[in-house]
Amino acid sequence: MQAAAPAVPTSFRSDPELRQIFADSALVPDGWFAWTEGGRRFNCFVEVDLHHEGLREWRSKVLRYLEYAESGLHQDRFGFTAFRVCVVAKTPKRLASLRQIAEAAGRLFLFGEASAVTAQQFFNAVWLAARGTAQVRLVEG
Repeated sequence: MQAAAPAVPTSFRSDPELRQIFADSALVPDGWFAWTEGGRRFNCFVEVDLHHEGLREWRSKVLRYLEYAESGLHQDRFGFTAFRVCVVAKTPKRLASLRQIAEAAGRLFLFGEASAVTAQQFFNAVWLAARGTAQVRLVEG
């Protein structure tokens, strides 16, 4: 059996760039990047939760991402029809709270604990869906 081609990053947008792209919106992701893997193109937004925002603000952010996903603007802004949101949290307790709030969003969000989501492991099975206990890769979740 042949091993899958590794993930190859192709594009990145930082917080300042995203603030310009989303100037007309209350949604401002922390980062965005795209990559290819196994001959397919993928992309995701990154949210780094430092526990500065309350859970009410997180619930509002989930709703803003859902609205954005349904708006069709992602195709115009980034050239992809769909996206994921990868959320990195500092503690298991905070991670569990964020996951619970995002359950209604289905497969849109993936969650990882900061100690496990490193540059070397980002594309590996370190992510959790909003429901379930199995860790998944970005392209599987």
